[in-house]
Amino acid sequence: MLALLLARVATRPTRAFILASTLLTAVSLVSPLAAAHTAESTKLFLAGGHLLTAAIVIPTLARRLPRIRR
Repeated sequence: MLALLLARVATRPTRAFILASTLLTAVSLVSPLAAAHTAESTKLFLAGGHLLTAAIVIPTLARRLPRIRR
């Protein structure tokens, strides 16, 4: 949804998507790392899952967006 919105609105959709996705990935790490009463290994595993997913999804979607909107 974010990629589609930025493809329509942003003048540089690829750059905007990468910046927004990276920021949202960082925000998504707060929840697993701040979980109370959770083992450190579980926190790291969950954070690693977020990072692995972002490492696959962000470049894949970014390649499909136009560099500059015309």
